[in-house]
Amino acid sequence: MKKHIIFLFASLLFLLSGHSAIAQQVSGKFLTTKGNIIKAHIVIKNQAPQSLIVEQRIPKGTKVLSTKPAAQKISSSSGMVKWLFKNLSAGDQILTMKVSPPLQKKPRGVLRYIDPATGKSVEKRF
Repeated sequence: MKKHIIFLFASLLFLLSGHSAIAQQVSGKFLTTKGNIIKAHIVIKNQAPQSLIVEQRIPKGTKVLSTKPAAQKISSSSGMVKWLFKNLSAGDQILTMKVSPPLQKKPRGVLRYIDPATGKSVEKRF
């Protein structure tokens, strides 16, 4: 009985450690968040997903003056800015957005993709 419990515990640890590796394939963080320039740094490691959706939430009513690269969808009324990237390879991407009025608090970001190793949907906040 004791061997079965140890085996189950070891299996659980193995599965949990694999999940954290999947979540780290794509990561994001904000470099600049105050004022009228917002910069996000997205990192894609090793096995890149086929596509990646990046969403940034800003206060409702904030006007987006420009984005680089160009965002696919901008909604000032809902405070949502969305990028879609396809045919990815490993590397870094900087997303820059100019807004008015300047932000007073940090925006929120979400990364969504299908993990190429498992086929499972991943959603990660940054």
